[in-house]
Amino acid sequence: MSNAVRIGKTLDDSIKFTFGNAGALIRIGWLPFALTIGLTSFLAWYFWQPIILAYMDFLNAYAEVATDPVALEQLSESFTRDLENAIEIVGPASLMLGYAAVLIIGIVGAAIVLTAYVRMMALGERPGGFAYLRFGNRELGVAITYLLVTVIAAFAAIAITMLVAMLLVAPFAGNGGAGSAFAALAVFASMILSLVAFFWIFARLVVAAPASALHGGVPLGRAWQASKGEGSTITWILILGYLIMFAVSVIAMMILGMVTGLIDSVLVGMGSQLAPYFTGALWYVGYIAIACLSNAFFVGLFTGVYMQLEQGEAGEVA
Repeated sequence: MSNAVRIGKTLDDSIKFTFGNAGALIRIGWLPFALTIGLTSFLAWYFWQPIILAYMDFLNAYAEVATDPVALEQLSESFTRDLENAIEIVGPASLMLGYAAVLIIGIVGAAIVLTAYVRMMALGERPGGFAYLRFGNRELGVAITYLLVTVIAAFAAIAITMLVAMLLVAPFAGNGGAGSAFAALAVFASMILSLVAFFWIFARLVVAAPASALHGGVPLGRAWQASKGEGSTITWILILGYLIMFAVSVIAMMILGMVTGLIDSVLVGMGSQLAPYFTGALWYVGYIAIACLSNAFFVGLFTGVYMQLEQGEAGEVA
């Protein structure tokens, strides 16, 4: 199954899938994403309100002192104290409960959309209706699979960081001179190694998500075996995909910001009291559309890799 996955083909197929089916993808994904954003925002405010307020105060003050180094340093010290106080007010229980609630809601929403997008690309399924919101055993399997893939890759990256810290950083840190320089270099190296490890392991396992959407279960072992020899190629696909979508998303958000800003100024000039509500709603709708297409692009990458691996296996069997 060597060279079963091709970078150019995967990126091309994902781009065609995303922008060739933009309307259908937005129609399928808008409700799960809207509910996910709304619920996670509510839960974050409910559990972490003091922390959010402290951060908002910092952002408001930062704009006024950004060019004053002394004032900026004082603001940073003040924000650190405010943040520590806010965390103490919230408490460990609320911190963990809030994080767990936001994580679960986010994964459920992502699983609903991911499953529908995978089946649309691989099988041609197009759920009807103005909105789509289905969560059953298949979506549950996808949610568990994607969570495990992310956790496994993250733990591997953390393990590498800790190992390098124990072996190379701790013995030389604080010794001064060459020792401190070597320790700093080791810290940088551990960051690079952990990032590479995360992407590589994530790349080897991520095809389990489309496999789960199509066939059910949590096929981590099969995904690891199927992607043998393709880890570097899939890693490059993911990195290039992230760079492409980052650039496209930034441009799209800039255009959305300019459009909403122009509409807001026109409505304010007309004396409309509804300007903030209208432009806020328009911004939210635009953000949801961008989120749908961004996720569709990455789902297209995962699914494209999976389909090429499946074809490679079929060829070997034949």
